[in-house]
Order: sequence, then structure tokens, then C-alpha cells
Amino acid sequence: MENKILVMPLMLLLAASVVSAVGMKYNETPMLTALYKNAQCRVEFTNGVIDSIIEKVPEAAYLSSYQDMLNDDLAQLYNLAQAGDREAFKDYLKEKFEPDFHSTKEAIRDARRNFTTWGVTPADRRGMLDYYKSLNETYGRCRFDAMKEVAEERLNWMNAALERASERSRNLSARGVNTTELDAVIDGARSAVVEPLEIRMGSATTALEIREALGAYCLDNSCPNGLNYHFFAKSEIARLNGILGYIKEDAIGAGLGSDVETAQGYLDSASAKVQETGNSQYAEGVGESVWNNIRSAAESIKDIFNKLRGAGRERV
Repeated sequence: MENKILVMPLMLLLAASVVSAVGMKYNETPMLTALYKNAQCRVEFTNGVIDSIIEKVPEAAYLSSYQDMLNDDLAQLYNLAQAGDREAFKDYLKEKFEPDFHSTKEAIRDARRNFTTWGVTPADRRGMLDYYKSLNETYGRCRFDAMKEVAEERLNWMNAALERASERSRNLSARGVNTTELDAVIDGARSAVVEPLEIRMGSATTALEIREALGAYCLDNSCPNGLNYHFFAKSEIARLNGILGYIKEDAIGAGLGSDVETAQGYLDSASAKVQETGNSQYAEGVGESVWNNIRSAAESIKDIFNKLRGAGRERV
């Protein structure tokens, strides 16, 4: 047995641990703050519309309660953004803010339907319409700036993920692990996702164009109608393939061929499901199956490491 297994640094043994998109350590506050600003644009626009109605139509004063509700929601989103709590922010946005925003819009529509009953004059209606147009222009600029910041933070996150994978690749390569597959995955992510998104961002002139660009290129599995690169699964599979290749010859020589086959089987199964999925999102249950196979492969590889190191110590 080669001495490389016995003297192998602990780092290489721990390299078999798995990191998914959720598990990647990253400062979430800048991204969440950008998303908060986007919500803030919507609330400020809506509050302005309500103010213009109440000013001309005293009967609609009850709409101020909706302003209070949205302002409270906005304060909660701000606190969650500052805390960097991505999951809680996402849940609150979906389960509380969006329903509240929808009910506010419906309340505004109901108030407008009562304008005739309340005797709102044509002059007042024109005044509210003119103010609405002014608010809408401000809202458009606000949304563009906020969405641009969201996109910039998304790109920062993507680049951080690629750099983290590159650093792991360099560390493994320095210790003799073949990282050709991992490096190809990283390069592919940069050319298929990051660079096209940067180009689209550079030419975008509206918030809608930015939103469409963000929905067209996803590093992970989050684009329902765009390209999903599945970077985290692909990079983990490639990294573990490299590590398994590093110990394969020694493992087989030590009588651990079946252990190697088991680990390789997990990786092949995960890879096959990712390849079958292509650029689409995972079908129901597929993503879970992919990551279960990746984790099982990592555990199998760590078991092989431990057996080899134990055998090496016995021979010293």
C-alpha cells in the first residue's frame, strides 16, 4: 500500500464531505436587502396610490389600514434581511407579504368601483390618474434600480460559488487528485450561466428585462422556465469522482474493490439522473434521489479512507 494514504492530511479525508447550494456558507444580507428594496418599491407605490384616493375620497379612509399592514410587513422583511435569514425571509414574502399585497390591490379596486356611488367628480378622477402616472414613473425607476441590485447580488453569489469550488479544486490538485472533471464543471457553469447573465444584465433597460434574465439562467435548480445548470450536484459528483480515483488503486490492492464499486455506483446513479434532467428542473423526487446518492457516495469514500488508513497503521 502506498504511503500516501497513511500520511494523507486530514483535510483530504474531510474533502469527502458534501456541500449543496443550501449548505454553502455565504453572507445572505446583501441579497436579501436588495429583495427588500424591491418590496419597498411596491409598497411605496401602493401607499402613494392610496394617499391620492383618500385625499379626494374621504369615504375611502379605511384604506389606510392596508397601508399599516404593508408597512408592518415591510418592517418584518427588513429585520429578516438584516439577520440574513434567507429561509424565513422567503417564507414571509410568500406566505404573508404577497397575500397582504394582493388583498390591498383588491381593496383599491373595490374602492374605485364605488367612485360613482361616492360622487367622485371627473376632475378628481383626472387628478388621481395624473398622480398615478407620476407615481408609476417613479415606481419604474425604483424597481429597475432594485432589480439591478438583486441581479448584481445574484452574480456575486454565483461567482462566490465558483470561486469556492475552484479553491477546493486547487487544494485537491495540489495533493495529487485529478480535478479535470471538476474544473470542466466550473468552466461550464461560467460559460453557460454567469457570462450570459452578465451580458443580459449589461443590456437591460427595464426591471422586466432584468427579471427575465434572472429567470433564464440558474446555477442551481431554481429556474422553472430557464436553464438549470445543477452546478452543486455536478461539482460534488466530479469532486468525489476525483477523490475516489485517487484512492482506487490502493483500495483495490487492499481488497476493497467492492467498496470502490459501491461508491462509484452511487456517483454514477447521481450523475445519470442529472444528465437525464439536462437543463430542466428536477422532476418530483429526482433532486432528493441525486443528493441521497451523493451523500451515500461521500460516506462510502470516507469508509474506504478509514479502512486504508487503519490497514496502513497496522503495517507500520
